[in-house]
Amino acid sequence: MSFSPTLSLIVPVYHENDLWPWLQALYASQTYPDFEVILVDGDPTGSSLPNPTAPPFQQSFQHPTRCLISPQAGRAAQMNLGAQAAQGEILLFLHADTHLPAGALQAIVVCLRCQPELAGGAFDLEIASAAPHFRLLERVSSWRSRLTRLPFGDQALFVRKTLFKQLGGFAELPLMEDLEWGQKLKRAGLPIFIFRERVQTSARRWEREGWLYTTLRNWSLQLLYFAGVPAENLKRFYPSNQPTAK
Repeated sequence: MSFSPTLSLIVPVYHENDLWPWLQALYASQTYPDFEVILVDGDPTGSSLPNPTAPPFQQSFQHPTRCLISPQAGRAAQMNLGAQAAQGEILLFLHADTHLPAGALQAIVVCLRCQPELAGGAFDLEIASAAPHFRLLERVSSWRSRLTRLPFGDQALFVRKTLFKQLGGFAELPLMEDLEWGQKLKRAGLPIFIFRERVQTSARRWEREGWLYTTLRNWSLQLLYFAGVPAENLKRFYPSNQPTAK
């Protein structure tokens, strides 16, 4: 009998150094049994991922795990490719530097089954650093997400697959695909739910360039995007080694 999961976790990756420990931590934190993982490599050479046909690959994990190679650059293209291959009725887009809280998958399934009017949702954000200024950023993120109903991609966006397909998936922009997706849902009048439980994301992008500069730069880019500046014109202000802005 073929496996038909309830949830498909779609993970865009691009030369992640800690991918396999991250995957093992993911499996260990989730007791919900009915899910698959789809890793989508943003490097067209496929060098971000090992050979998925090697015997140790599937035996290393407790759930079906597949690897795809995106022929197009960019996180949006990677996530759309993963969604096309997904077998689950719920799609969860998870960044490879973000950790789900324990029991998150069960919570997502219960949330959408109990509230059929919801299109999907996201989680509050925790930044993996003890620095006090990150607590301020976390509070701002929670307030902003609830006020605008536009959570960012590193907040573990989830959605019903049927709706994702009906709305055409992510706009394949060089950045801001997460905000554009949220605007699609708002234009369609589709509500979302944002969990108070927090996903934990790496502080590396703030630490690499400085937390204040990175925060102000990202906020400025978002304001310019909402003001109508095309994402193509904004990408030159964002580091080239990052697929999208946050």
